[in-house]
Amino acid sequence: MARDGTNRGRPKGSGRFDWTRIRSDYETGTFSVPMLAEKYGASRQAIHRHMAEEGWTIGSSSKAVANRTREKVIFTDPKVAREDAIEAAATANARIIREHQRVAGRGRDLALRLLQELEETTGHLPTLEELVEIATTEDKTGLRAKLIARLGTGSRAVAMRDIATAVKTWVDVERTAFNLDGEKEDDLGKWTDERIAARLAELLRKAGAAPAA
Repeated sequence: MARDGTNRGRPKGSGRFDWTRIRSDYETGTFSVPMLAEKYGASRQAIHRHMAEEGWTIGSSSKAVANRTREKVIFTDPKVAREDAIEAAATANARIIREHQRVAGRGRDLALRLLQELEETTGHLPTLEELVEIATTEDKTGLRAKLIARLGTGSRAVAMRDIATAVKTWVDVERTAFNLDGEKEDDLGKWTDERIAARLAELLRKAGAAPAA
């Protein structure tokens, strides 16, 4: 007579046990006859009868179970987990370094464009001075003198110095981002976001561009 819970081993709408499932469990080598009887609610005698009539054999599925078990163990092995963590960290660092490379390149290009604009302004200086004189013909506030002074050599020299500082700073940052100076003690893959930021701050301080603390 079937035990309590017999419906666990029976297909819905059927009065029979699901002997296909019971046999599959048995052939994995994981379940004994008493365990199957407990799991599905079938009697041990009935299970033994099906084993004899259908030729159930332990081992036909046990190898597959063993292989799958090894796969799960290997997948969760601490060494594998550590390698996965290292790979993820290296990927993140590479992404950060590439972003700093793009930023450094844009900063250098901007500084060079400012230099080009200064060159163009210098080339048109006489015209600009004439426009200032025309626009300030009746000026009595000293505006003309101030504007002419702004167009003078001194102002352009200051602008040239600032642009040169910016170009040098961004070139240094770019060389750092691409590891072009080949620092022997460093490995590019070990550069973190914090280290790049610290290096950038250092370069800005050296260039005199960092704000006072």
